[in-house]
Amino acid sequence: MPHILSHFDGPVRRPWLWMGLVAFVAVLLPAVPVDETRYLTVAWELQHSDGFAWLTLNGRPYLDKPPLLFWLIGLAWQLLGHSIWAARMVSLAAAAGTIALLGAIERRLVAGGQNPPLAPWILLPFVLFDAFSGSIMFDVPLCFFVAGSLLALIHWLRDGHGTALVLLFACAALGMLMKGPVVAVHLIGPILLSPWWNAPHPARPWRIGLALVALLLSCLPLAWWAASAAAEVDHVPVVETLRHQAFGRVTDSFAHRRGPYWYLLLLPLLSLPWILWIRWRPFARGARDARRDPRLRFGIASSAVALLLFSLISGKQVHYLLPLLPGASLILAAIVAAQPETIAHRRPVYAILLAAAACAWPVALALSGRSEHAGWLSTAAAAFALLALATFVSARRHRGIEATSVASLCIVVALLLQLGTVLGRSPNVDDLAGYVRDLRQRGVPLVALDDEPGMVGFLARLPEPLPVVDAADAARWATENPGGVALIHGGKSQPPAGALLVVKLADGWEGLVPAPIVRRGAY
Repeated sequence: MPHILSHFDGPVRRPWLWMGLVAFVAVLLPAVPVDETRYLTVAWELQHSDGFAWLTLNGRPYLDKPPLLFWLIGLAWQLLGHSIWAARMVSLAAAAGTIALLGAIERRLVAGGQNPPLAPWILLPFVLFDAFSGSIMFDVPLCFFVAGSLLALIHWLRDGHGTALVLLFACAALGMLMKGPVVAVHLIGPILLSPWWNAPHPARPWRIGLALVALLLSCLPLAWWAASAAAEVDHVPVVETLRHQAFGRVTDSFAHRRGPYWYLLLLPLLSLPWILWIRWRPFARGARDARRDPRLRFGIASSAVALLLFSLISGKQVHYLLPLLPGASLILAAIVAAQPETIAHRRPVYAILLAAAACAWPVALALSGRSEHAGWLSTAAAAFALLALATFVSARRHRGIEATSVASLCIVVALLLQLGTVLGRSPNVDDLAGYVRDLRQRGVPLVALDDEPGMVGFLARLPEPLPVVDAADAARWATENPGGVALIHGGKSQPPAGALLVVKLADGWEGLVPAPIVRRGAY
């Protein structure tokens, strides 16, 4: 760090504290449809229900996801108030915790090492990690529980303390309650390959066996939740609920079905920004020199195996790979430790210039009289402040991984701020929610069609869900309520001309459609 920062050596050199910069993005961004708005509505309905395990969406059973994220959002709302940014603090806290746990993992792997951990600094500015750290999604909290499981696994295999085995079970169980048995995909590689990455420590098969038993038993809390939820729904057996949690959203996902090489094609993008700073000849030498480094071996066991398994599964989304980033960070940390020249610490300066140009664009439009861009000025000012910090940090004479990491983080957050402003200026779901509130207050009959994804339940602060009408009964409802309005989530077709308000979405549109149009089926 620059000399002026040396007075704050304690907090500044703790990488997890720098995640506070992402909090500005979490506060700025609107709720992103359709995933974030859906999860907000599920959490909102849970807050207004009498049950603890019973999840609903638009008043109907919601069994697509386990309950832990919604419980944590409810806790955040109790502490911080009902807001989008409060819900996002769950992922942000999990991101900071993941970085802290990764430091503990690296210290445990290289016990006796004199240098501070490198992997947390490497994880800090990953674009994918930062983009989802301020979102209302399951993957960053899952990343935290996977990291906790990995740390407990290392302690168990090396020390054999029962407390470590209990912590392995607890972290894996919480991961199951966060996103289902996909946790096993992330843990099976490190467990089975432990004789390789844990050398020269002696391999004890009975410890490996007990670790597998702990992973298997960690499914029990999820099974309890599935039994409790299925008991509330007629004709839905517990086994079917568990099957859907374990495999349905991944192996049977037609919405996200992609080929086995899809993730490999995305690896350059997933490696940003570090792929831009790497010198490849020192990288190759470092990989050769670090081949016995436990960080490299453990990173391969915890990321490459999971990547292979995810590539074999048909349902693919980029954020499914978030829990692989700590392992990737350990791999790069081992290589950088072996060959410090691997990272070109001057290159972020060029990225700062490009980011400054991107941030200056809306400012230039506003100053030229384009008043619709005037609202971007405050965001651009914050982005320029971050880029100034990045420049200041990069200006130190002896650059290192810490300075490059912080500068990269500032660049990423500045660009995310600009992206957040673009999203905020796009057709706003808040306008749709406000219209729904107004219609309810005026007593207008209002329903949602059965495939509506809970877009406005939280944003409109609905005291109870909108009545849901099946598509087959929509015409009859419209005939009985000629002055009513239906909230409809449409596909790729064009919205009807007579719609009261329409929001264009990536997967189609959502809008308020008067009953006469619904009766004719013209939507």
